[in-house]
Amino acid sequence: MPPKSRYTSVGGPPLADLTKLIAIATDESLKTEARQFALDDVKGIADLLEKGFILPQRERISLYVNNTPIVLTSFPREIITNIVMALASSLKGVGEIKSIDISLRRETKK
Repeated sequence: MPPKSRYTSVGGPPLADLTKLIAIATDESLKTEARQFALDDVKGIADLLEKGFILPQRERISLYVNNTPIVLTSFPREIITNIVMALASSLKGVGEIKSIDISLRRETKK
């Protein structure tokens, strides 16, 4: 009888209950669609993090309405970015723009 994997769960395959699983570092092959890396593949894991998460976030825009994040597709993201950049760059004394933070709070009328 083969030895039981230390990752096997009684209720189903390993990692079955996880959502949004991007990758796994493991010392054994698992049945999953997530990318798998050897435990010592530091370069591979670092490349995945850099290319998949760090570099895409270098230029981004986030919109929150009533403290709820709003998912922006490319068209509204581009429009909002262009409008805000144009407004900010037209102001006197504004040099190179690296980041812009805007917060708007409105009192509700009673």
